[in-house]
Amino acid sequence: MKKSITPWDAIPAAICILLSGLLLLCPLLSKASAAENSFAVISYRDGRASETYSLSSDREIPIQCGQYSMLILIEDGKVSVAESNCPDGICIKTGKISKIGETLVCAPAGVSVKIVSTVKEGIDAFIG
Repeated sequence: MKKSITPWDAIPAAICILLSGLLLLCPLLSKASAAENSFAVISYRDGRASETYSLSSDREIPIQCGQYSMLILIEDGKVSVAESNCPDGICIKTGKISKIGETLVCAPAGVSVKIVSTVKEGIDAFIG
């Protein structure tokens, strides 16, 4: 006997589509909140106090460290070195960082930028 599709058959399909849409939005929502709770900590080798900047607001941070000058950019929740007169330029070539724990380093200038968060993260890994 052949069964025809009724309007009630569409309800489970619609629920599945809505739930999958919500699951696709979750990573986007968590990235937005991650930028609000993340900070760039700039540390200096010469003993100066570290500086902390929120990733939620765009800014340019000029840095002078000895004979080296740098321009650090915070844009769209990402940090990069836009300009540096260091000899190798690895800090510029590193590109943008945005994930907690990532670090940018300019060794000749003695400057490092690390992404940190005020929110405690869950379990990184479970072995056992």
